[in-house]
Amino acid sequence: MNRRNILLLSLLVAISIHALFFGNFAFEAKTCVEYAKMSGYWFTFAAVACFFFCIYRWVKPHILKVFLLDRRAWIRFIPSLITIIASIIFIRTHERTGFKIVMDEPVLVATSMGMHVNRQVVLPGRCHYLNNTFCILNGGVDKRPLMFPFFVSLLHDTIGYRPENAFVLNFIFTIFFIVIAYACGYTMAEHAGGIPSVLLFTSLPLLTSTSNGAGFELMNLTFLALVFLLSIFYLKTPNKVTLSALCLSTVILSNVRYESVLYWLPVCIFILLGWIKDKKPILTWPLFLTPIFMIPYLWIHKTFILDRNHWQMLELPKEQSPFDLKFIKEHYPLAIKYFFDFDCDSTNSLLIAVPGFIALLFFIVYIIKNLKKLREITIIEKVLSFFVFLGFFPHLMLLLCYFLDIDNVIVRRLSLPLYFPLVALIIWFFFHCYKNSYLSIGFCWVIGIFLVGFTLPNSTSQLYNHSPILEELEGSIEFAKAHRNDKNFVIMSNYSYLFASYGIASIPALKAEKFKQSVKFLLERKNPLTVLTHECVASFESPITNKIDKSFKREIYKEYPISPFMKVVFNRITDVEGVTAPQPNPEAKTFDALLFDFAKNVP
Repeated sequence: MNRRNILLLSLLVAISIHALFFGNFAFEAKTCVEYAKMSGYWFTFAAVACFFFCIYRWVKPHILKVFLLDRRAWIRFIPSLITIIASIIFIRTHERTGFKIVMDEPVLVATSMGMHVNRQVVLPGRCHYLNNTFCILNGGVDKRPLMFPFFVSLLHDTIGYRPENAFVLNFIFTIFFIVIAYACGYTMAEHAGGIPSVLLFTSLPLLTSTSNGAGFELMNLTFLALVFLLSIFYLKTPNKVTLSALCLSTVILSNVRYESVLYWLPVCIFILLGWIKDKKPILTWPLFLTPIFMIPYLWIHKTFILDRNHWQMLELPKEQSPFDLKFIKEHYPLAIKYFFDFDCDSTNSLLIAVPGFIALLFFIVYIIKNLKKLREITIIEKVLSFFVFLGFFPHLMLLLCYFLDIDNVIVRRLSLPLYFPLVALIIWFFFHCYKNSYLSIGFCWVIGIFLVGFTLPNSTSQLYNHSPILEELEGSIEFAKAHRNDKNFVIMSNYSYLFASYGIASIPALKAEKFKQSVKFLLERKNPLTVLTHECVASFESPITNKIDKSFKREIYKEYPISPFMKVVFNRITDVEGVTAPQPNPEAKTFDALLFDFAKNVP
């Protein structure tokens, strides 16, 4: 190794240490969150810009190869193209588009609004119309990584702001994921692996559900597949272009979901293996920027220190950790039940789980037998082994150690990345090891029968999406859509960010109770605003019911019956007893002075 490479490696280590120091140790948690709020957008912007540049450089020669294919090769691709298009149509048409997870998805949409409007990572909390302009006056920083809301904000910048742009983005990622899934299967076993891999993912109701929602799970799965594909290409021919694309794809992946940072370990090993194969370090400018782009991830994670409620552990004692080995005993049988569940309300796919775990056992035995013959293990098997042992198993252990079980409506979506290694193992076992066209055709027929007999009725019934909280959210959204961008309303709600994302002035319910005088100020103006409370009336206790005290006098404004047991109610505040409203400034005569006086007194 020459002196220049030694100096560059030393610089890379120094940058990594400093990035870890500034991200995790240099500042207090509150300061880190504030830095994430102010600069997180620009860190993410730079990372995404570099990613698109590097991925373009990597894709360009491969696209040229596709266009240079002869007629026979194009004809062989026709069944694959039909399968890809049919799978996308199936996934997008057999489930209604809408929010699937409360309140993760509305929070992501609201955060994208803050990025679009202010270029800040802010979850709108207190919003009002000032001078006919919708203003975010106050807000916090959400616990979720920044990449998905950033991509939604890019759509806002491109086609105009609409909360529904999150659904558009997931439609785009559905297309990209199916194409990349085919590319992964094709790389492993050509057409015999590409078509079954697409059909296997199509058989997964969990993928259909997330594809038609506004969550970040599909984006996470897409970049996981891309990192897997790039790892194979990099180890086959280590070069600067592929290394740059791999590093920045892993940065994007890590900033979509919290646990995706696990995949940095196998990627680092792949980078080292590429250096060993090339007999020298491959050093590129994206590699040096990679640690810097990970700083906002560390800053955002500090939100868990500031507010323990982010772990959603309201029912557990304060001393309880969200992750504990004692949960494995309880959650292990529940995980087995989830992956091998025959019920029509399950989001799993037996066609992936059964052969996938069988292939996993064979793969483990195969790797153990060939530990002394590492040179005989193919590049695909090396990549797959690191993804399984350093990605799949640690991720599965995290889910088993989490205080909520894997079949919980909130947690089961976290299992989506586990299905990718299982599908890859199936392709390896059936088509990479035993290259037989008849086997591929027969397996595709089995998948087709499974799609018609299980996946189709499962996705049509959508029993796995039925929950009281989700139905309550739908009633709230119905009101928000009906009064979108209406300047005459102010809504007091625990969902203030939801109404803010639809352009309705809103304040958190707790905030309103602390500033009763300001609420009364809105009611006693010459042009009073309609102040509403957003509540759920149910035969059972709803976790999001607003508990507003009796000093707020209310009358029913609008009701949305959801089920025989619950309804969403919007009550109009007619008066606030026991307080006096702030008096308008008599010296405020100009428009600017009146506007300042109004802004000073709003809740």
